Amino acid sequence: MPCKINVLEENGKVKIAGMRPTMISQFFPEIGSKEAEEVEKDVIEMVNNAR
Repeated sequence: MPCKINVLEENGKVKIAGMRPTMISQFFPEIGSKEAEEVEKDVIEMVNNAR
């Protein structure tokens, strides 16, 4: 499953942006919603830990 996360700097602040896996799963029917929810929890945890 693609889980692109962008890290950029704008006006001296670091920003982290990405699309939620639960949204991405709507475009990939072979990925179940439960699987996408689990991945989303992991991605959110990674982003929060990077703050």
